Amino acid sequence: MEWLKKTIEAFSNWPLIYFAKFTTNGGVMRHRNGLIFYTGNIRATLPIVYEVFNEDVYGDLKLQSGSIVMDIGANIGSFSLKALRAGAKVTSYEPSSSTFKTLQRNILSNGFSADIFQKAVGKKGSARLAVGSVEAGTNSLFLDGVAGEMVDCVTFADVIADIQHCDLMKIDCEGGEYDFILNASSADLRKVDRFILEWHDIAGHSVQELENHFTEAGFSTRLNEPHQRVMTVLKK
Repeated sequence: MEWLKKTIEAFSNWPLIYFAKFTTNGGVMRHRNGLIFYTGNIRATLPIVYEVFNEDVYGDLKLQSGSIVMDIGANIGSFSLKALRAGAKVTSYEPSSSTFKTLQRNILSNGFSADIFQKAVGKKGSARLAVGSVEAGTNSLFLDGVAGEMVDCVTFADVIADIQHCDLMKIDCEGGEYDFILNASSADLRKVDRFILEWHDIAGHSVQELENHFTEAGFSTRLNEPHQRVMTVLKK
């Protein structure tokens, strides 16, 4: 019943959404804030939209008109659209070919524009992206035994190369955060004022590595309450 209550509170077309979450059907999610989200898989993307707009897992974004925002691991565009509604200029990265098309559609359908790249982040080159289901937020470079596709990968230096300053970088890339951040120089990291990063359990890595690397580059870090998987990183 809690899911039903949440769905009614969040979406004007809640009957379609509530019953679609028991299937892998797609459709349109009409949020009560006025945004619409096209998706090929309501069950997979509903929790992502909900956590961004209704649970505020990323906290107060503290954005204003003209803020520079980068969305690493954009999925169908929930976070990108939240930033765009605040007047930010957004650059988004999403590696999955099908999810990338939906991301483009959602940004355009809501009357916004953004710079969007179909690339993964981590080590430069190409890698296999495991795709568990259509538009799933758990697609990863670090899953075995799951169908996938080859994708281009870029480094932190690549992403930040043409940018002098970034107000906020959100990172949710299902394990890619370790290669992406740990191989970034302090000078490049300090082009960003604030990171909001979702960290994941990956063999051979720990959240302490990320905290230490940011600290050495002159940032403070804290894990968000009650969402301990989300880290806020601020430049000192």
